[in-house]
Amino acid sequence: MNEREHTWTLAQAQEKFLRIRESNRFSPNTLKNYRAEFAKEREFFGGETLVHELTRERGLEYMAWRSAGMRGTSANKVHEMFREFLAQCARAGAGADPHLVDEWRRIAEIPRRKIVVAAKDMPRVLALADESHPRDRALIALLWYSAIRGSELTGAKVSDVEISASGEGMFIVDRSKSHDYKRIPMSPGFVSEMRLWLDRYQKMTRATKFAMRNWYLIPSRDDRGRLTPLRPLPRPRRIVRPILRRAGFPDDALLGSHTIRRSSATHLYDQAEDAGESDPVNYAKVLLGHQSRRTTEGYIGRGVDDRAAQRIAQNDWLSLDSTEWSEVPSQVAHGNVISIIGRTRRTR
Repeated sequence: MNEREHTWTLAQAQEKFLRIRESNRFSPNTLKNYRAEFAKEREFFGGETLVHELTRERGLEYMAWRSAGMRGTSANKVHEMFREFLAQCARAGAGADPHLVDEWRRIAEIPRRKIVVAAKDMPRVLALADESHPRDRALIALLWYSAIRGSELTGAKVSDVEISASGEGMFIVDRSKSHDYKRIPMSPGFVSEMRLWLDRYQKMTRATKFAMRNWYLIPSRDDRGRLTPLRPLPRPRRIVRPILRRAGFPDDALLGSHTIRRSSATHLYDQAEDAGESDPVNYAKVLLGHQSRRTTEGYIGRGVDDRAAQRIAQNDWLSLDSTEWSEVPSQVAHGNVISIIGRTRRTR
């Protein structure tokens, strides 16, 4: 480490990190989260602290202080942000010890409880959502069939649903994390749910289909419960969570739109695997809009390693009973060669 690397303060390194993230087109909301977390880091370490002074012990003290009272998901987000920051400092020559970055990567995260809604439970969930409001049923159905993020759902417009006279449909998604638009083919069930909702939407508002095109697909509601088509639903989680609780799922802070998204991808994975597809993870990856396969495997809690382990157990490949011997092997040493039932192998 040279003398110049020792001059990087925590505040300077954080500013450099944010500029790099901005140039990589990270969303404003993500940058806002980084700034809030960096403020906590400066509060704990001090903004003038040099980066090379961030030792493992100090890092663990910070994590214990910062994650106190947090649930697993929130604490893991803090852990990941701090690790990314250290890794960037090491790459930029800001004084972070690369060995510390590797060690920090191996520090165990807090296990997250992943609740999955089975496909057999979805009709009941949709029925309960319908009892609440037809819009809430459309919200749950949209999350299940498209597996979009809550942030992507709030910006969806009526015009993003394209259904032809023959019953074929396409759903246009603005992928907030990859900054692009995707056209998702709609399944018959998806088409049926969206047709039901758009018909109800039109009757509730007494509007023409042409006037509805620029309206939000899942709108907000005013204090009297009336739909406000020009205002998006700000927090889908607040609608989804009470419905899942009424359906009998445990009252967990993680319940929300991501629960339905993960459940949809997990069900798709299971269906693809049961159908004998060679790469079922890829189906879930495409549905979720992930760039990384590893992200998908962690998200649904399944992967190639899990499938391999399951097949080893099912096929009993390691069973000693599967080895058939015609007789007890007679091992007669001839120099460095051992004869076993007519076959020979050379020993070392």
